[in-house]
Amino acid sequence: MNIKKIMLVLIASLYTTTYSKAPFGLFLPYDINIMQRKPSHKSRQLVVLTENSYKVRGFATDEKEEETEIVNPLQIYEKHQNFIAMYQSVQPNTGSATSSEVLQILDSIAGGPGGGVRFSNKVSLTPTAKFSIGQCSLGFIQGLGKGFYISAYLPVYYAKMTNLSFKFDTSTVLFSDFALQDKITKAFTQDAKQLFGLDICNWKQHHTGDLTLLAEWQRTFAQQRQTLKSVETNLRVGLSLPTGKAAATNLIMPISFGNEGSWAIPFGGGLSINIAHLLEFGFAAQMEYIFSNEQDRRIKTFNTQSSLLYPSITKTHKEFAIIQNLSLHATLYSRCNRFSLKNIYTYYRKPADIVIPLSPSYNFNVANSAAELDETTLHQYCLCARYHPLSTDFKRAFPQFTAFYKHSFNGMRIAGASTYGFEVSLIF
Repeated sequence: MNIKKIMLVLIASLYTTTYSKAPFGLFLPYDINIMQRKPSHKSRQLVVLTENSYKVRGFATDEKEEETEIVNPLQIYEKHQNFIAMYQSVQPNTGSATSSEVLQILDSIAGGPGGGVRFSNKVSLTPTAKFSIGQCSLGFIQGLGKGFYISAYLPVYYAKMTNLSFKFDTSTVLFSDFALQDKITKAFTQDAKQLFGLDICNWKQHHTGDLTLLAEWQRTFAQQRQTLKSVETNLRVGLSLPTGKAAATNLIMPISFGNEGSWAIPFGGGLSINIAHLLEFGFAAQMEYIFSNEQDRRIKTFNTQSSLLYPSITKTHKEFAIIQNLSLHATLYSRCNRFSLKNIYTYYRKPADIVIPLSPSYNFNVANSAAELDETTLHQYCLCARYHPLSTDFKRAFPQFTAFYKHSFNGMRIAGASTYGFEVSLIF
């Protein structure tokens, strides 16, 4: 039985925009929570960050957004996909659904067009797949004195999808025969390429992300108190250049390794307090404003279409929501202050995006009813073990090391990676 091929086609048009900048919840290369001690005046710092996933899980939500369920990453919007609905509202630029062999087979089952099966909502498939992702990023920081810094960061992402499978789920006995399922599979495979321009294959992708330039101000203010020893502040603003690879519309679940070809302005800040040189508590916020752009995208064109099965590609104007990353951290220092253990809780939120089809053939309300445009959230916990020299040791080149473990444990309409990695930097 060749059923697996139909799954490849059915998920081929998944076009996710949930993961702006860092896919699947990976660290931003300039994340304030993992930044090591910065260089002093006229010193420079080279930073290398690596991160790999050991598990990628999906987090779905009910209609009232009250409960979260852990699902396969392909099921974060719907558990089941209505593949027949993919042929509904097909526009001329994607081919004519009337030439589809699949619909001819369905008509023969129903005894001719109008028999109730051609556009039935009772036939669906449950998709599953395994994902892995990682990054290796390079950063350069120049100290300017008095707490001012300029820096540049460039990540390289790599991702792959394997082990595709699905369950042919139907509430009618018409599709219970394996031979019929196999016949529909072969016909649908042909339709995918000829009518919808979808390549049926697993994939491996790797490309640079967006280049980010930052200006920062970070100062530590000593406090002459018995327990409160210092207060550290951080402010940052920058510019993100669209050097990342945009998602290809002809691949199975294409991932954008940046902000979909848009320029962006990252900004944020944080505050930390040091208690007795042994404990540190603080919070940080990292936001990103993404400029709107025009690009060819797959969009929803009919109400019954499910999120993985959009047949139509058209030029659209997209308004991006402001990305929000909020975090709390607590750090325990050794008595010599060379070693530390940092606990980080991070909350990621992306409000709803807006897509405007530029062709009058498409309906604005239908296009924006797509689940992947809705609000998404992700909760993560990270544990960092770090080594760094004493605070007065700035007169010679010295390295810093960080090893970390990060766990994605909750969210809404998103796939989150649980990862491990390390960061190494050299001040010279």
